[in-house]
Amino acid sequence: MSPRATAILSGLFFAVVFVAVAGFLLYGEYQKWRLENDYGETIATMCVTPNDSVASLGNGPRIMKPWRAVVIDGEKKHSVNGMLPAEAQGKDAASTDVVICVNKIGKQVIEECPYRSIDTGQRFIVRRVQYFQNLVVLNAATGDRITTVASVGSAPEECPYRYRGKDDDELLGGKPGDREMYYAVMNAIWR
Repeated sequence: MSPRATAILSGLFFAVVFVAVAGFLLYGEYQKWRLENDYGETIATMCVTPNDSVASLGNGPRIMKPWRAVVIDGEKKHSVNGMLPAEAQGKDAASTDVVICVNKIGKQVIEECPYRSIDTGQRFIVRRVQYFQNLVVLNAATGDRITTVASVGSAPEECPYRYRGKDDDELLGGKPGDREMYYAVMNAIWR
């Protein structure tokens, strides 16, 4: 390949990468703008800086359930928002009763499995770890915390009879997906 053709291909490659990165960033800004445009600045920023009120069911809206909600992940609507039934979706600030803030995925040890190495006789621990994601439910009018519910991923495999590994290994379950989050959200706004 000639040097000119190589230069053209290199330039084309970098242009495509630049356009993809710029598109990704612009799409994120568009989602942020859309959330603020649909729900107003107060609701759009509620999950960025939630107030430190104590969670209490008494902080909930004074209306019968189901509460109409918007599910926010950072500065954009979460995909589970579109899965909610129409009567549970807040379409704008006036029709939204609660804001559900999606926190980062965490993990918790649910069991420690003790083992002894066949080779050295040394004891070691393998941890069974389950992923979870907390969802903080806020009153859309006041910003007060109502409750926190957890979306839990699948459980890891049971402690095996024998284990060939090392100390501090982890048996990991699945991360919570949209389905698990949907049920956690519905439990918070419908019951």
